[in-house]
Amino acid sequence: MALPFEIKRLFPGRLKISSFIFQKLRYKDEVVESFFYRFPGVKKVKFKKENNTLILEYDLNRFDMIEFFNYLKLTNYELFLEDLSRVSPSSQVYEKKPSSWFKLNFLLFIPQVLTGFTSNYLSLTCSVLASLPVFKKGFRSLSQKRLDVHFLDSLALFFSFLSKQYFSAYMMGVLLSLGDYLEDRLEKKSLAKLQKFFENKDDKVWLLKEEGKIEKKSLQEIRPQDRIVIYSGEKIPVDGKVLKGEALVNQSNLTGESMPVHKKVEDKVYAGTFVVDGKLYVEVEKIGKDTVVGQIIRIIEEGMKVPLKIQEKVEAYANKMVYPILLGAGYSFLNTRSFQNLASVLTIDFHTGIAFPTPLAVMNGVLKLSERGIFVRSGAKLEKLAETRVFIFDKTGTLTLGEPCISDIWSLEKEEIEILKIAASLEQRINHPVAKAILNLAKEKGLELFPRLNSNYHLGMGIEAEINGDRYLLGSTKFMLKKRIKISKEVREKVDLFHQEGKSVLYLVQNGRIIGLLTFFDPPKEEAKWIIEKLKSRGCTTILCTGDNEGVARYMAQKLNMDKYFARVLPQEKAEIVKDYKSMGETVTFMGDGVNDAPALSVADVGIAVSKGAELTVEVADIVLGENLTHLILIYDLSKALKQRIEKIYQYNFKVNTIGLIGAIMGITNPVISTFINNGTSIILGLYALKSF
Repeated sequence: MALPFEIKRLFPGRLKISSFIFQKLRYKDEVVESFFYRFPGVKKVKFKKENNTLILEYDLNRFDMIEFFNYLKLTNYELFLEDLSRVSPSSQVYEKKPSSWFKLNFLLFIPQVLTGFTSNYLSLTCSVLASLPVFKKGFRSLSQKRLDVHFLDSLALFFSFLSKQYFSAYMMGVLLSLGDYLEDRLEKKSLAKLQKFFENKDDKVWLLKEEGKIEKKSLQEIRPQDRIVIYSGEKIPVDGKVLKGEALVNQSNLTGESMPVHKKVEDKVYAGTFVVDGKLYVEVEKIGKDTVVGQIIRIIEEGMKVPLKIQEKVEAYANKMVYPILLGAGYSFLNTRSFQNLASVLTIDFHTGIAFPTPLAVMNGVLKLSERGIFVRSGAKLEKLAETRVFIFDKTGTLTLGEPCISDIWSLEKEEIEILKIAASLEQRINHPVAKAILNLAKEKGLELFPRLNSNYHLGMGIEAEINGDRYLLGSTKFMLKKRIKISKEVREKVDLFHQEGKSVLYLVQNGRIIGLLTFFDPPKEEAKWIIEKLKSRGCTTILCTGDNEGVARYMAQKLNMDKYFARVLPQEKAEIVKDYKSMGETVTFMGDGVNDAPALSVADVGIAVSKGAELTVEVADIVLGENLTHLILIYDLSKALKQRIEKIYQYNFKVNTIGLIGAIMGITNPVISTFINNGTSIILGLYALKSF
């Protein structure tokens, strides 16, 4: 979906647009402004998050308005976040680092000791230096007409200075800087854990030179199309293709597979995986951020920035609490005439304990899943998964092994071996599991295929082509109906018999006449029935949605004890079924192979792609699994645990800060204690967010 926006004003040299997306951004205003400066001809950018507006002043001769609007129309929210993440640090205006602010405040404690904590000019100077970052944030909020936590902190400090409580103001600055420092450290620690899990510490690579010599090089020197050698026990540092050699590769951190995978010539290998045994000569295809690992890390990091629905709701409530806090501060001052009591009330806020721990909890949950080879696009999708009550499954490759076996070859006119040879000739160069099964069987029997001419592949139905001057069709019942092929009573009865046995049937047609049938069966995965039982025990409805015939769909649904099934559905029809359930008010999760099921994956509340080994489809779905289907229950249970943890964080934050606010209004606490309550709560909740699931 394109970025939603509305043009508020458009004058020569000035443009004002509005979008509700702006309020969801987690980037600093300066980062967003720096990003829009990249459009040629832009002279000035003013971003107002609280009003959801962006104002551009531009050069009429240089600014390309069509290009600008095309960017907004062709870019979705995830891509916009990705573009923002690439804004060069040199072009961003950052506040002083939390560590620098905290270290400065710590050093300022020495002059405070020398003065004996008295209110003199030296103490005043130290307190002002400790408080400058707070005033800077407060001034920015005020200039943007925004009443928030920074505005409240600035007011609290101002009244502390007004009452000449310089040491109190200094301690407030220390505690605020300590809070920012610890928050920064916790977030960096989480990201570092993610990087450490995936990335290679050893940045040296064995580069293969043209003369056959091997030279050790830095990974930064490696480029696509270079050839490298990876030995037993080494981590693969790039994405690439095997040119020579074979090895067992442990790629469990990418796919969740428990056993090493045998890699040989032409196979793909991925950065972050290990060579357990053997040696590989690899042609480099992708390095750094372009690798699958790089994409995964980017997706996880961006997932932290997508706000949860419950987070947006609670943050909106927390922002509204600014006004009662201001009223409480006024009431306290009127009763006590004490600027110190006034500062105590203003120090309390309900927002910090939400904005900091929530993304940490999401990161913690996403990282936990990443360690099992499960990749989640955003915490918002885990929130949706926790609300899911309807699970719709594709069959082939999702609930089944995805490797069908040819069961029967039934002929009306020709020899069975001739039927197989024609079918294999039609299916040659078709990348479909059933086609591969037919071709493998033909290869086992040593059959030489006919040349195929004028072929036309019909997705989800079958193929037609010419062989030796005859026109052949090979496909499903739906394909026969589309091509208006007459199905005799004898053939229909045979097909019904096969369907009762849970087998799928392909019709082979020569010049408009059915000459044979091929049946195949794709057995369910061992864990499939267990998965369905677990979901049903959690109160969920399970639905099978397959392109197979009625008999096969019914047989599979009954075997797995599913609630409902849909048969003979095309990829776009699966998407319509998902939409129908959503229109009933259901939250729907669709699980498929990530390619043919792309339409359904995209319209579902949560799309889960089952990825097979090297075929990592991280860009297709909201969540990507390895082949281990049992991970679905792990994700579902963790999503519920994450939601419960975040709800507890919000409850604790509200209770503790409410107690602190009441104590401040009643004059029980001072500004330092209020700061400790507010920031201390945020830090404790941040640590709770990082608790293991």
